[in-house]
Amino acid sequence: RQERKNESLSIPAFRIIDGEESFPGRWPWMAAIFLNIRGIEQFICGGSLIGPRHILTAAHFITDVLHRRMNTVSIRLGDFDLEEEDEPSLPETIRVVEVRQHPHYNNAYFYHDLAIMILGRTPRRSHYVMPLCLPPPSVRFETFAHMKAIVAGWGQTSIDGERSAVLRDKKKRKNAYRGDSGGPLML
Repeated sequence: RQERKNESLSIPAFRIIDGEESFPGRWPWMAAIFLNIRGIEQFICGGSLIGPRHILTAAHFITDVLHRRMNTVSIRLGDFDLEEEDEPSLPETIRVVEVRQHPHYNNAYFYHDLAIMILGRTPRRSHYVMPLCLPPPSVRFETFAHMKAIVAGWGQTSIDGERSAVLRDKKKRKNAYRGDSGGPLML
């Protein structure tokens, strides 16, 4: 792998404050999104594999991506520790060929803060890589009303802390912390 740097790209920080270290394969839909800037792979945010070649993420993270050549954007699937070279999950890096923001995304207020990234090929499925399961359309939203949600990601672990190299998660009753965008909010 190439050297990685954690530079701000005029996007909010991504952090799981007080989260716990997860373990390989716990969240097999987690995607780490990278930009290649002058030969250095830089982690920018998380996302979720939601179909064979589709990653769901936050639109505000990919605003900078839309102004770059697509060959500078990649997704890593099956990764647990972003700095570890020898993981049993054999993380797979795949180039992004297209990015689509929600047509009504509003950068000022973050309305419709959704984007889909389309991968150049289908990743191999394994215990470490599989799409996120969504409930069937017949399930009513009220079913989830009082459940604790789980957030997951590789972001900062404290307001002043550095980015975590290992995947972390945390259960929340209300909402995600400021900056927990891009990755999934799961029930």
